Amino acid sequence: MRENSSAGIMDEFSLNSCEASKTELQTALWSMATHVIKICELPHGMRNSLTVLGVSISYNDDDIQGLVITCERTLTGSNSPMIINTPHFSREPYSETSDPDIGVFSSEYADSLDDLEKRAFAHVDGDRAQRELEFKRPEETEDVELIGELQ
Repeated sequence: MRENSSAGIMDEFSLNSCEASKTELQTALWSMATHVIKICELPHGMRNSLTVLGVSISYNDDDIQGLVITCERTLTGSNSPMIINTPHFSREPYSETSDPDIGVFSSEYADSLDDLEKRAFAHVDGDRAQRELEFKRPEETEDVELIGELQ
């Protein structure tokens, strides 16, 4: 976590965890690939070949939210993947003279981002996938036999 010293607010946060995230968070992140396809004007059939690596969210001085999505695609003729960064899009136009139809989130895009943010903050707060723990309750006869062997 990094705090912006002039404003006294958090302006960067990073979390590395060995604990698995909930399926809902993974699905919300994966769903951002649909927006990458639309924004980058890629063929719809490429969606399943994209892996969303991250979402960079920023705010300008007027507190307007902006976003860049980063993903990768494995290439058969290369040792390294192709990295795709979407152009920067904002939740609303940055100025009154900006075209409201260019570089601005659709309502569907905003809904996906809101869902992703909600699930990401829940993950940060400790809402993670439940590990399976196998508890075996001993049978009463096993306890009796074990006690008998100790005597």
